[in-house]
Amino acid sequence: MGHVTDPFLNESQFLSRIRSALGKTENTETKPTLRTEKNDPQRHTGLLLAQKHLTRSSREITALIQQLKEAALPLGIIITSCDTIEDAARLITDVARTKTPEWSRESSLVAWAHPLVDALCLEKRLQNSEIACYREWFSKEKDPTRNQRREMHIRASQALMGVTSADFCVAGTATLALTARRGQSRSTSLLPSIHVAIIKASQLIEEIKELHAILQWSEDPDLRGPDRSLTLISGPSKTADIEATMIHGAHGPRELYIYVIAGV
Repeated sequence: MGHVTDPFLNESQFLSRIRSALGKTENTETKPTLRTEKNDPQRHTGLLLAQKHLTRSSREITALIQQLKEAALPLGIIITSCDTIEDAARLITDVARTKTPEWSRESSLVAWAHPLVDALCLEKRLQNSEIACYREWFSKEKDPTRNQRREMHIRASQALMGVTSADFCVAGTATLALTARRGQSRSTSLLPSIHVAIIKASQLIEEIKELHAILQWSEDPDLRGPDRSLTLISGPSKTADIEATMIHGAHGPRELYIYVIAGV
């Protein structure tokens, strides 16, 4: 049997072979360039669409919440509109207390390091229960170590619930858009039995093309760049066999709850 090497150690060689097969050199520019002239109609239209969510009226946001609820119904997503963060926190802890863990004898939840998730104060609310709360490791200066990532991955795979926020939620398709960052890994939304997402009403957008415009034209570096991993989630995990029998939770969470804070 030959010696198996770490594939990440040969990344440079691997990419070099791909460039060679495509007839490209190391210095070939492969990134798409954006036309940024002030009189560029494409740029003007894109910027208007990307900024649309910043100027919506309360009436328009209310209509988006209703649109989200209608789109979520056939997908099995549970949408709850809350007036305050405290209302959402109470409902989330009620769900955590009433559900039975699948992958561990102990009931636990994992949560993002995120301002909205922080405001839920889940550790304090569940401190007198038998539910363990694990927060993702976070530092602005450095990434988590390999051991810290492995530990959080194991906890997420055994957790009853994963609590996240999102960058945006597309009301027309009930789709959460989540960008992976420090303290906000994909495993928290993809591995536990239940995924709970908490968002502000101002994070609702109407359709996918609006999300595409934001990602293309936003000046926020956390939303752009090839190193950003974007996850789109439209409902609980589901699959179907050859007889089209639908099964939920085959490759991820069996339930998805989205709490929309209407007052912000």
